Amino acid sequence: MSRQTPAITVIVPVWNVAAEVGAAIASLRTQQFTDFEVLVIDDGSTDGSGQIAQAAAAGDGRFRLIRQENAGLSAARNRGLDAAQGAFVAFLDGDDALDPAFLAELYAALTREGTDWAACGLAFRYPDGAMIPHPALHHAEGAEPASDCLHLKDACDAARVFPSAWNKLYRSAAIGDLRFPHGLWFEDHPFFWALAARSPRLAYISAPLYHHRRDRPAQITGSDSERVFDQFIVLDKVRALINAGGFTRKDEGFARLATRLLHERALVIKNRPRRARFLAAAAEAFARWGISFSPAGDPSISLGFGVAMGGELPLSVVLLNDPSDPSAVTRRLDALQAQSMADFDVHLLQTGAEVAVCPEGLEVTRHASPDALLEALRGRYVMIFAAGERTMPEALTQLVNLALHEGAGTVVGGFMRDTKGYHDGWTDNRLVSDHAGGVLSPAQVLRLYPALGNRIIHRALITHDMLQHLADGSAARLQAFVFETALAATHVVITDQPVAYIPDQPHALPGLTGILDAVQAPNGENLAALPEGWRGMVFLRLTGLQPRNPPWRWLWALALMASAGLWSADAATQPDPETPRWLRACLRRWPWRRG
Repeated sequence: MSRQTPAITVIVPVWNVAAEVGAAIASLRTQQFTDFEVLVIDDGSTDGSGQIAQAAAAGDGRFRLIRQENAGLSAARNRGLDAAQGAFVAFLDGDDALDPAFLAELYAALTREGTDWAACGLAFRYPDGAMIPHPALHHAEGAEPASDCLHLKDACDAARVFPSAWNKLYRSAAIGDLRFPHGLWFEDHPFFWALAARSPRLAYISAPLYHHRRDRPAQITGSDSERVFDQFIVLDKVRALINAGGFTRKDEGFARLATRLLHERALVIKNRPRRARFLAAAAEAFARWGISFSPAGDPSISLGFGVAMGGELPLSVVLLNDPSDPSAVTRRLDALQAQSMADFDVHLLQTGAEVAVCPEGLEVTRHASPDALLEALRGRYVMIFAAGERTMPEALTQLVNLALHEGAGTVVGGFMRDTKGYHDGWTDNRLVSDHAGGVLSPAQVLRLYPALGNRIIHRALITHDMLQHLADGSAARLQAFVFETALAATHVVITDQPVAYIPDQPHALPGLTGILDAVQAPNGENLAALPEGWRGMVFLRLTGLQPRNPPWRWLWALALMASAGLWSADAATQPDPETPRWLRACLRRWPWRRG
């Protein structure tokens, strides 16, 4: 083809991306495939983006700048489509960039497969410079494409594909009079589904040839504004396109699509009143569309969102206050605010100080007593964090998903300690190595580590008496709470995934005599099911968690335990493997029994 009729037209809509547009233009000038024109559509930028793009393309006759009053992304792309001369069309957002092989590889794939369009994988680019590849296919139980061509006649298969206009190359003839809907956000979806109905075969290569910038402040997908409700208008359009497009499994495919898109929008809504209206609108829309919440096994979708759509709060989070470090509450709130899951409330037990700064989107209710706390818990599940504990990124979604998927009463995960690294949550994991879910035996329960933040518990399992263990925050009382809630659960699920940060030593861990007094104090209906001698085992466990334990301290611990009659020869209550070997040998030789 001659230069006057280029093979490909690349449309670059630009609006206030002065810091990024130069890189976008530079990535076009380094393309291996060179027979193209570029239409830069300056959509009324006020930061000089158009001039910067023009300067970056100086001396290259393939580039043309078109200016218009600000009319939105759809209008800018449509202006480019109206002016395009190429037999093929591609889109590049003004804050993104292309791999040098982008045009060459997609052109080759499209012509090789004889399709009307081709798509590639992408790399997410973050402000810190990190590049994370993604196949541009949503989760579908781990399935990968079996060929170099995706077949989109099945709506469930089509719903897997990123609908983004920008990681694709199109035949201009296939687009024809198709245009992006004017004035709406999330405009790629109707365009994608209309084209999928026309051309249900999509050439595909997984290589990350499109570099998509993430976490830029002005990005549409990260905006917590009233425009999130545009998603319902767009989905109405897509529903009509799927119904009229001859797709198979159209209801399930649309259900999966609507579930994912509304979940994605909900991820950014921190404004509580707006979120409540959005959840109500989602529930109404699903009823109107005649579909059900359908995450289709995608672990990135919070099942708690579906619970919240049904009008029930999936999770309540409880923070036990640390009077010695008031700022610790703020750090734990920051960790909660960073979670992608947002459908939970937060409760603070036993505080004499106000939270200095409550992050946006979180509301904290303070309670002076366990009774008041129990009355206020609304979540189907509860997570409790002792002093010094805080959640890991995405832990709430992971634990809620596991609990809801398995119908569990309790889910127990691993954790990371401050300096000692990973811990699986068990003081002797040999007893649970083959646990596949269900009831834990008392012997297994005894091996649960005395931490709270690495577990999620069904609200119905927590009683008034159990919460009393949390009143003083002592390690012995926390251990008793862990035991009681685990014994009450008829279905316990275990995951090795670390879900919390836990201090090396529990807070409120006294000296040996204090530990001895503390382990003899807890009483509860469920604790009666534990084997004789469990208090002695816990006494040694908590002794071992102290920062320094020379041999004389262990000898003192043995003497205290013997005088209190806490030891038993029961195999279920033998000391944890981390207890010094010589001490375990001593106890096996002299099996002091409780008197």
